[in-house]
Amino acid sequence: MNPQNPAFSAFAVAPEQLQKTTVGRDHGIIVERIAGRIHQAITTGARPHTLVIGPYGSGKSHTLQLALEQAAKSLPETAKEMQAVRLGNDNSAPGSYANLLLEITRFSESSLYHHCLIPGPPGDISRLEASVSQISKKSGVFILLLEDIDSLFHNIGAEGQAALRGFVETDRSILILGSAAALFEEVTDREHAWYGSFDVERIPELTLEESQELLMKTTKNKEVRARLTEQPFIKELEVLHKIIGGIPRYWNILSKAVDVDTLKSPKACLEALLDGLAPHYQSRLMSLAPSERRLVIDLARTPPSATVSSLAFGNLMLPSAAASSLGRLARAGWVASTKSPHGDRRESWYYLKDPLLMLYIWWQTGSLRDAEHLARMMAKVPEDRPQAEKWIEITRQIAGFQNES
Repeated sequence: MNPQNPAFSAFAVAPEQLQKTTVGRDHGIIVERIAGRIHQAITTGARPHTLVIGPYGSGKSHTLQLALEQAAKSLPETAKEMQAVRLGNDNSAPGSYANLLLEITRFSESSLYHHCLIPGPPGDISRLEASVSQISKKSGVFILLLEDIDSLFHNIGAEGQAALRGFVETDRSILILGSAAALFEEVTDREHAWYGSFDVERIPELTLEESQELLMKTTKNKEVRARLTEQPFIKELEVLHKIIGGIPRYWNILSKAVDVDTLKSPKACLEALLDGLAPHYQSRLMSLAPSERRLVIDLARTPPSATVSSLAFGNLMLPSAAASSLGRLARAGWVASTKSPHGDRRESWYYLKDPLLMLYIWWQTGSLRDAEHLARMMAKVPEDRPQAEKWIEITRQIAGFQNES
């Protein structure tokens, strides 16, 4: 593994190194817009909170890190007035509004953190808010970088969200930069405190050419780098891109896993990628409640999509319980739902949002080894089934990979 270019920890990397592995004109424009809002906050006192949306591995942390660095460089004389605290993702998990405030002091100023730990009246939010205000007033702008902000908002609840909104509006020094896999109820529903409060930026997937460029920039194998511009290898990358899409994390992992022999076969590249993603997916699946994990795995076993009633029947669950679990999975970005264009419009069809998760479960259970069987099975799925066309093509491609061996 290359510690200068990790696939999962953008904030562990120096901004200069991140910049070297940044590809895509659209991505650069998004970084500039967010940096511009930070600049605006420093110079005008406005607080244009921003929410960055993109699937896991799309580069949200990468984008925010670069935006912070660009904003600091644009105003070197006032960069000292900008302070940022990063919360969420894997370094903290505030379970309440009070915990959130305490975590801010923990990562900002240890003396205030220890002061907040001194026993006081139960629920003494005012003391915690006063401590955070002490920190924020020392900065021209105090940036709260809240990764997985959807989970954080869920944890602190509606009352905590309203309290946070009130505190941010009163303090006037705090700017929030958040990230999430998808838009979520707490920012899209008029009944919630943060409705309409964020400028939204969506991270686009990389094109084939951008994915190829990222491989070129991140691989340490000189022979691989030399071969990536040759037409036969470009054709193999084109096939692979149709399967895995343009998520930067996937191509980053591939850059560490492939050699020239692997690069000759999209099937070998796919298997190397799934092996590299195994710890990530294992951890995410084990974080789910057992009933929700069963539903996710069952969706992979009954591709490409399934109804609530069929999933409930296959997992010995009441339809109402299955519907509730699927609702939670949808809010967390695991699944999505749609209607059949020609079937009963009252019935929802659920599918896994991350195609690589489906392939990972097939790979882990051994189903991927018999790709021809998968392709034949998928070919029997009615074409009007949601997601059918997409997965018929994917399994056809994978079966073609197997025929190479």
